[in-house]
Amino acid sequence: SYVSGGGAIETMALSRRAVREGQRALIVDDFTRGGGTARGMMALMKEFSVSVAGVCFVLSLNVPGRAQLENERSLMLMEPIVDGQPAKVRPADWVK
Repeated sequence: SYVSGGGAIETMALSRRAVREGQRALIVDDFTRGGGTARGMMALMKEFSVSVAGVCFVLSLNVPGRAQLENERSLMLMEPIVDGQPAKVRPADWVK
């Protein structure tokens, strides 16, 4: 169980046969707000003695002061939506 980016308690499961001790994993997720789901996946990999090579997201919420995960990369950044305005999405700085 882990706390998701929205603050809800979620449950994650993985078959013991899916990974082997000593393997490396790249965690890929579609979206992150606070990184809760990715932290849950990293904790799950630790339980299986699998090292996490990196974490990547297609889209991250670009919030000043958001604690990033170690080895995290996002392809695109989305500014917080203000007063119902359309979302503003831009490529991450490393993409340029």
